[in-house]
Amino acid sequence: MIGAKGGAKCLIFIDDINMPRVEQYGSQPPIEFLRLLLDSNIIYDRPQFFKKVIENYRFICAAAPPGGGRAPLTPRFMRHFHVVSIPNASEEVLTSIFDTVMSEFLGKNMFSDGVRKCGNIAVAATIDMFTQFNKHMLPIPSRFHYLFNMRDVSKVFQGILMTQPQSVQDSKVFTKLWLHECQRVFHDRLVDDADRQFFKDLAQELLKTKFKESWTQEELFTTDTEQNRMKVTFAMILKCDYEEKLYEQIEDPKRLVKVLEDKMLDYNFTYTSSPMHLIFFQDAIDHISRIARILHQPRGNAMLIGVSGSGKQSLTRLASFLHEAECS
Repeated sequence: MIGAKGGAKCLIFIDDINMPRVEQYGSQPPIEFLRLLLDSNIIYDRPQFFKKVIENYRFICAAAPPGGGRAPLTPRFMRHFHVVSIPNASEEVLTSIFDTVMSEFLGKNMFSDGVRKCGNIAVAATIDMFTQFNKHMLPIPSRFHYLFNMRDVSKVFQGILMTQPQSVQDSKVFTKLWLHECQRVFHDRLVDDADRQFFKDLAQELLKTKFKESWTQEELFTTDTEQNRMKVTFAMILKCDYEEKLYEQIEDPKRLVKVLEDKMLDYNFTYTSSPMHLIFFQDAIDHISRIARILHQPRGNAMLIGVSGSGKQSLTRLASFLHEAECS
C-alpha cells in the first residue's frame, strides 16, 4: 500500500494476486482483508485494538487465471471491480509484429539479400520454439521459473537487433546468430540434461525445416558432459574498446581469452584496492559472455545463482567493466 497525506488520493496496486491456499472454510485471509477494506473503508489494528478508517484510495489489480498455484478469487471480492480480460497474442499477431520489426531492421541497415530472406524464417522459427516450450516445458515445483511469455520472444529479436551488416554477412552466420539468441533466452533457463536435450532436438529440427540447414548436434552443441558450455557464441567483447563496437561471432577462443586477460589487468590498475586474479577457464568465459550480453541490452537483468565463492561477483564486475557500466 502507498500512503497518502493531506487528503491526497492513494493508489493501491496489486500485481498478480497469488495468495495463500484456500483454507478449510473456503476463504483466503489476505483477500478477505482487502474485501473488508473495500466494503467498509476500515482495517483493524489488532495489537492496539482499534480500527483505522482509510479514505481516498483506488485499487488496481492484475491477476492471471486460476491454476499453477493461483486460486479463484471470491465473487464477494470481484464484485468491486470492472474486469478486463487481455488474452494471449495469437501466432498470427506475433508473426505480424516481429515480421515488421525484422524486415525494417534488416532493410534499413542494408544487410545482404541472403540475410534479409532469413528474417521471416527466424520469426517463424522463434514462434514455433516459443509455442513448443509453452506446451512441453510447464512449471512444476522443481522448475517453477519455467514461465515463457511474449517477452521471451522479443528478447530473441532484441539480441538479433544488436548486430550490424559487418558482423552478419551471410545467411549461415545469421542462422547461428538466431540459434545463439534462442540459447540465451530459452536454453540458459533449463535446469537438467533432459530439458536441455529437448532444446537441442527442437533447435536442430527447426534449423532443418525452417532454415534448411543440416548441421548435426555435435557441430552446434557441446557434449553431454559439458552441458552448460557454449559452442556458438556471439559477443561484443572482442572490440569493446573500439568506437564502433560489433556484436559478432567468436570464432577464435584464444583471442577472446587474451582480450579478457588484458581487460582484467586494466581493471586491476583502475581498482587497485580490490584487484582480481581470475583464471579464464571455459565456464568462466561463457558466463562473462552471458552477463556482458545482458548488460548491453536495455532493461537487461539476470539472476546469478551459485555457492559462495563461485565467482558471481567477480565475473559480474569484469563484465560491467567491459561495457563501462557502473557496478556497486
